Amino acid sequence: MRPGTVVRIDSAGEDHGVECQILTLGGIEGARGIGEERGRVLHPAAWLRGFVSYLERLERAGEACGARWFNPPSQIRVMFDKPRCKRSLGPLAPATIGAFASADEFLSHLEQIRVAGVFVKLPGSSSASGVAAFRWHRSTGRQVLRTTMEMRSVGGERHFYNSLRPQVYRDPAEIRQVLGFLFSQDAFVESWIPKPMFQGMTWDLRVLGVGGKAMHRLARLSRGPMTNLHLGNRRLDPAELGLSDDVWATVERSVEEAMARLPGCLYAGLDVVVPRSEESRGPSLATSPQALWRELSRLPDFWSLPQRCGEMLQRLSGNGRCGWSPTDRATSSVGK
Repeated sequence: MRPGTVVRIDSAGEDHGVECQILTLGGIEGARGIGEERGRVLHPAAWLRGFVSYLERLERAGEACGARWFNPPSQIRVMFDKPRCKRSLGPLAPATIGAFASADEFLSHLEQIRVAGVFVKLPGSSSASGVAAFRWHRSTGRQVLRTTMEMRSVGGERHFYNSLRPQVYRDPAEIRQVLGFLFSQDAFVESWIPKPMFQGMTWDLRVLGVGGKAMHRLARLSRGPMTNLHLGNRRLDPAELGLSDDVWATVERSVEEAMARLPGCLYAGLDVVVPRSEESRGPSLATSPQALWRELSRLPDFWSLPQRCGEMLQRLSGNGRCGWSPTDRATSSVGK
């Protein structure tokens, strides 16, 4: 990087070579020799360690030459580490129930706290990879696990793959195997906040925050617990939801507060759940950094967006909260 370079860190996408390099940084010996299996989930805990290591190296290189960032590596590190991000978001994020060493320990804890439904998530995944929605009907003993993780037997071993068609597991033994893999990769458990309904489907919001403000939003409808659009779910103009001005004002305030909790970031993608209960404390949020640029690419004339922000972004650039000005353009990719 040259002195004063403005850097945007972009997603490496589905580049197997880059994934292997990140796994090497994460401590996996011989990672460069791992053959490509499309969709296979490989060592996600080590991947997160490697990605954090890469960000730290990049940040040191940037500091040495006075680079400026669209989003600083330190905050990308926060957004990619879900437990850490939840701590930063504080009361805006769903409550964390805990992390567990095994499926049996997890089920025993649910029995003690008498919770019927939770989400299990890998700390560093995105696009619903490694996400599982678990329900336990204690009166009948029936368990149901809905997840993007497809379990296959390969050479007598259990392998796990990302699936665009969410899988439903009802066999307790299979459920324990899926959960066992997730917990072996540092998965954590959080509260399941019931999403509101529209036309017989659950929905949430994807909101793009730029310069501390909510600048773009869309609704996502699903017949299952995961609303990610690449899973075949439906996109909807949020105006069709018929939400009141007060609800929208609360959403926008929540986005602004979330952006303030990510200092130095020019932009962030936020998933927002408006709880069904009017007595709830307000929307719950989570950041979605990898999916953000897919949404940005759909915005008309994205590069004019900072100019439309006008004085607000100029002010952010001048007071040290953001190291970027509207006339700057530069890109850095994880794979470069």
